[in-house]
This record gives sequence, C-alpha cells and structure tokens, in this order.
Amino acid sequence: MTYDEAKAIAKEHLEANPLGDPYEWTVSDGKLAKEGWYFDYTFRAVRETLEDQQDVRGALGYLVRDSGEVEDLGLEEYEQLRFEPELGL
Repeated sequence: MTYDEAKAIAKEHLEANPLGDPYEWTVSDGKLAKEGWYFDYTFRAVRETLEDQQDVRGALGYLVRDSGEVEDLGLEEYEQLRFEPELGL
C-alpha cells in the first residue's frame, strides 16, 4: 500500500470517529512499519475555548494495514512495531 493510500484511509478513519466540539482529529505523518503504516492520534482545537483542554485518553495511535484494516494501538503494541528505515516522506 502506498503512503497516499494509507493516508486516505487514515483520514476516513478519523472522520468516522469525531472527537466533538471544539476539537477535531488531524492526520499525522505516517511511519512505515513492516505491519503497515502507523499514524499517531493527533488533534487540534477548531476554535478557542475558555475551558481547560479536554483530557483525551485512549489509543496512542493506529495502524493502517495493507488490507486497509485500521487497528488502534496502545503503547505495548506500538513498541512491538518493526519500523522501516526513513523514506524521506
């Protein structure tokens, strides 16, 4: 799977799982692993808020497999990924 294909799937995954106002997911840069493309979960505020930033908890990131399947990863699963050398993306 190409980087652009994986990034498109990542974007669809985030759009299907919205955070809610005033935050939205952003697609991070992917890292190629032997298991697929890894993306960190990242988000931004879409407008200023007077409240403290929400305490967002959950998976560290997610993996887009060559099959197109998306899998949430915690720290333990992340540490087991076998990253490929940098491709200069």
